[in-house]
Amino acid sequence: MQAIDVDPSTGSDPVPLSTGAIARGGGFTAWAVTLHGMQLPDSLAPQLKAQLGLVRRDELLAHGVSRDAIRWALSRTWRLVLPGVVATFTGALSPRQELIAAALWAGEDAVLTGICAARWHQVGPLNRWRPYWFLTDVQHAARSSRGVRVTRTRRPDVRPWQRPPLLVAHPARALADAARELRYTAGADALVIEAVQRGIVSADDLRHEAEAGPRRWSAGLRRALDAVDRHAWSFPEAALLDICDRSRTLPRLWANPLLQAADGTALPTPDGWLDDVGLAIQVHSVMYHALSDEWDGTLVNDGVYAEYGICMIPFTPARLRDDPVWALERIERAHATLLGRPRPSVRATERSGLLIG
Repeated sequence: MQAIDVDPSTGSDPVPLSTGAIARGGGFTAWAVTLHGMQLPDSLAPQLKAQLGLVRRDELLAHGVSRDAIRWALSRTWRLVLPGVVATFTGALSPRQELIAAALWAGEDAVLTGICAARWHQVGPLNRWRPYWFLTDVQHAARSSRGVRVTRTRRPDVRPWQRPPLLVAHPARALADAARELRYTAGADALVIEAVQRGIVSADDLRHEAEAGPRRWSAGLRRALDAVDRHAWSFPEAALLDICDRSRTLPRLWANPLLQAADGTALPTPDGWLDDVGLAIQVHSVMYHALSDEWDGTLVNDGVYAEYGICMIPFTPARLRDDPVWALERIERAHATLLGRPRPSVRATERSGLLIG
């Protein structure tokens, strides 16, 4: 029999492990394979392949590898990357190997959640995030070690995604916990809005998680869901809503309403709209538009407002973030000025659903 493994240090194509005779010493009782000069039972090959060369000490013992053999290998080419978790190779761990090592240390039933799980569902910051956060039931102890933490929950995830050797929280649970991990920050807003906007999770499922889960650190999650309910399609739009809500003089700002001219022409959708005076507010993000054809479309749309007598105020996300007081004062002045003028002949309708794309 020839066992096939993936080189854990490079992530290269599968390469065959060498086979040998029944090992002498070390307590092996099965046909052995050789890995980095260390003979191992052939039964370990599938596990080492699935776990990219990582294995728990108790797994080695269960497959007949003696404590002396483990100690000998650790003094040479193997190393402990977490308590009880062995890397059977030299060199730094890849991000994928780090995550597998964390899962092996957390335990077979532990479920990855929070920001790292959100990244697994393709949402959230692209940079690596620590600590890795795992959930376990109340029968196990909470613990932490070297960038990994395991917390207990009375509400275990009953439908995690199974990606052996990982268990990953389902999208709603992962994203709700990620928002709590980010706490009351802009990151929580951006995470939730992005996930709902892209159709990765529904607002109703997130709302259920917000109500069923812990209230501690849930303010950011609830604020983001409020922005979703008001049809904000991005974090800068949510920030605009939050700024205008502080005003004592402005009416309620509409996010992304449908506009129609008196002659029936459909007009571009503004990021924000004050309906009593017909004032449009746009948040122009270079990150989203400047490197694509959408930027030209944005500039053309801004000109359309003037053609139909609509006053439009532009902002950048950075200015809203850095000087919200100035932004609010500017909006209030424009609104006060327009109160003395005829409202443009435009029909506005509040958005009733999300744009999923």
